[in-house]
Amino acid sequence: MILTISIVAALVGLGFASAAAFMPDTGVDGTAGAFLAVFGALSVTVALGVLMVLSGPFRARGLLRSAAIIVSILTALAAWFLMQNIVFAAMIVSLLALVASSATAEREATL
Repeated sequence: MILTISIVAALVGLGFASAAAFMPDTGVDGTAGAFLAVFGALSVTVALGVLMVLSGPFRARGLLRSAAIIVSILTALAAWFLMQNIVFAAMIVSLLALVASSATAEREATL
C-alpha cells in the first residue's frame, strides 16, 4: 500500500519533470539538469515498479530499495536547484513513502 503512494508520487514527479524539460518557456527547457531530473524520476518509478513486482526476501530488494532512496534524494535536489517545486515535493513524498515502507516491511530471516 505504501509503495503505491510512492510510485504515484514518482509518476507525478516524472510528469512534471517531463513538462519542465520539454515544454517551452519553463526556464529550464532543454537543459541538462531538466533531463537529469526526468531520468531520475523515471529511474525511481522503474525501481519502485520492480519492487512492487518482486516478492520474498531477495537480497536485490534491499539494494534496489537503497538505490531508489538515493536517486529520490538526488532527483529532489535537482528539482530544488531547477526551482521546480512540484517535482521537488513529489520526490520528497515518494522518498518518505519509500522509507516508511522500508520501516514497516516484514522482516524474514533466511539461512
